This record gives sequence, structure tokens and C-alpha cells, in this order.
Amino acid sequence: MKHVLVASTLAFLCASDAALASDHQAVPRKSKVAHPASVSYALASWYHDAGDTASGYHVYYGVANKTLPFGTQVSFLYHGRRVTAVVDDRGPYVGSRMWDFNQNTAAALRFKRVGVDMVGYRVEQ
Repeated sequence: MKHVLVASTLAFLCASDAALASDHQAVPRKSKVAHPASVSYALASWYHDAGDTASGYHVYYGVANKTLPFGTQVSFLYHGRRVTAVVDDRGPYVGSRMWDFNQNTAAALRFKRVGVDMVGYRVEQ
């Protein structure tokens, strides 16, 4: 009797696993978090807003980059925080840094006390 019960339970579990697997494949799920492969990492710093920017305009969440066109939106990830900033200035011109946050962007990421660190980023447009 035990062998029949074990065999029928195993058959039920195998059938259930197959049904769940086919259901899982049939319903694609969209993740709200960026896929790790779509996020790049680079060295960033922040600067005191000293007035005019190279683009001639100033945005609340701004970032400087040497090569991206002005107005490009970039999402930054830092220790679980996410901010989308707009390229509005040129720089940084120190070492191998790729990004230079303005004060508001640095504060939103809680980056101001750090000064220089690696951040995740994804160019949005």
C-alpha cells in the first residue's frame, strides 16, 4: 500500500511541475528593475554648482559627461537608489571619472559624503 501511495504522489508531483513549467513559459513577466546586463558601471564624482553649465541651461538633476549630447537622459543606480539625470555640462576632467553629478543628483543618490565611487548607469535616450 505504501508503494502505491508513494508512486501516485510522485506521479502527481511530476505532473504538477510540468504544468507549472509550461504555465511559467507561457506568461512572460516584465521586470521593473533593469536587467544587470543592461547596466554599465563607471567612476563618478560630484561637484558644487558654480553657476553656468557648458550647455547654457541648468536642470535640477544634472550630470556632466565628456561625450554624450546635452539633454541625454541617464539613469543612475547607487546602493539601491535610482535617479534619472540630464547631461547639462562637460567633464569630469580628473583621472578616469566618467560622470560628475551636480549637488541635487548627488544628494538624491546619497552620494555627497562618498565623493568618488563606482555607479551603475544606463543611457535612456
